Amino acid sequence: MKYIKLFMLLAVVSLFAACSSDDDYNTNETTVSFANNAITTKESAGIVNIPINVTGLRNGDISLRIVTEEVGANPAKEDVNYMITDKTLTLKADTLQSGVINVEVKMVDDDEINENRTFKLTIASVNGATVGTNASTTITIRDNDAAFYDMDGDGEYTVADLVQINNLYVYGNKNGQVSAGAKGSEPIETGSVDMQMSESSMAVTLSGSAPYAAIQMDVQLPDGVSIREVDFAGDAKSVIATANVLDNGTYRIVLYSINSTSMLNGESNLLNLKLAGEGSGIVSIDNVIASTSAGQRQNLNAVTGAHTIVTGISEVETSEEDTSIFGVNGVVRKTLQKGINIVKDAAGKVRKIRVK
Repeated sequence: MKYIKLFMLLAVVSLFAACSSDDDYNTNETTVSFANNAITTKESAGIVNIPINVTGLRNGDISLRIVTEEVGANPAKEDVNYMITDKTLTLKADTLQSGVINVEVKMVDDDEINENRTFKLTIASVNGATVGTNASTTITIRDNDAAFYDMDGDGEYTVADLVQINNLYVYGNKNGQVSAGAKGSEPIETGSVDMQMSESSMAVTLSGSAPYAAIQMDVQLPDGVSIREVDFAGDAKSVIATANVLDNGTYRIVLYSINSTSMLNGESNLLNLKLAGEGSGIVSIDNVIASTSAGQRQNLNAVTGAHTIVTGISEVETSEEDTSIFGVNGVVRKTLQKGINIVKDAAGKVRKIRVK
């Protein structure tokens, strides 16, 4: 009987302690809310405090629990790209009108060049308060490893940066053969691009006399139509032309002179795109960015129009002159394979062919 009484006494004490713990929570009207619905930081920032505002008089503790979520096109992963010190946070009772609870996040600084990463923090539950306007905040972690490649510091990676990097290796300075003083003083005739469509190809022209050493553009084609070959139309022998498909399905075309000299010398024909497939819809050239030999960036006009394309070509074929086929890693291929193929013909001409 003595043991039964002792057990009952312990149970009563435990129940009283639990009730006392519950009584410690705030009972006044108080809200908790992230101070911002979006925050941007750097992966080299170290420990970052993400503030949660607490508003209202309090007569007890407030406790809340945080959860994480991967969001965006390039989501940040917990314990890989960032770490959270504690997901259960408590603000002790006081009589102040407002206060702050910080979520402590440690950013992981890696050596990988990548797009900005994002993740979300959400207040999943709270004791002693209600959740206010911002129940969540989205954190963007900016990459710092590609900063070297943003030569002009405009926050974008374009052919202007490519030319300046090339100048560093070839001439030992960003401006190449043009002095830094002349770079800013030389007037530039921007020029403009245009396109002419045929049944199986697309010609791109460039007006004006600007000494562009590189140019990039995004080409949108109707569904069912693809680019099977990209050819530089000028006479310069040092120009490389590439084409890659972006996530949104458009083609990023890049032309650049490997010795940072002008691609066109009084010519207007810039590019020939050989097409495959058939379809009707919008054909456009957008995001046109050019660079002079000194790395001076110029934004050119966009061109758009509705066209019907019927090439009669359903797949990429090679001729007898196509003597050698390589992958982008330099490995010899017997036939064209899915993706990018480097084809060298009997005359020594090199071109890229993409097979879907």
